[in-house]
Amino acid sequence: LVNYPKVEGYKGEILQDYINQSLYRVVEKYQKDTYSNLRLDYKITRMDDRILSVLYRGSVDIEGLGTKMFIDSINLDLSQDKTVDEINAQNFILPTQEAQTAFNKILKEKLKEQGIEEIEVEGLRVYFKDNRAVFYYMIPDDSMQEVVEVVIPLVELEEIKAIF
Repeated sequence: LVNYPKVEGYKGEILQDYINQSLYRVVEKYQKDTYSNLRLDYKITRMDDRILSVLYRGSVDIEGLGTKMFIDSINLDLSQDKTVDEINAQNFILPTQEAQTAFNKILKEKLKEQGIEEIEVEGLRVYFKDNRAVFYYMIPDDSMQEVVEVVIPLVELEEIKAIF
């Protein structure tokens, strides 16, 4: 069972095609030769004239490894009329050393509030919900696949965010 969103009636056909290709990319990611039995569902976590954010959750059987759960997201910047750029954890924060350092400090504080001390954040991803950015990553532990989410109000990132 594979569910993913599709945009219809968007203001530009080419932009609509691009949006739909981006939304389908998550499905493609889990359709490899060694993968089978893909189960995927989604939730639109933010949709307005500035951003479309979709959170995907699912599982896939991987040859030799068994069933793997996953969480993924696609965020599209709709604030520009001519382009629909993807927003990710890497391009959302300004690429300056000061902004990266400030972001890491905020992230560390938020993790500490959740009782998480070790800061080995690999594969940091983001999705948007209302006026908050939700950064997340999976703890790379084979026995248990746990997702850590860090919710940060956008206002706290105002000085260091690069997009919208």
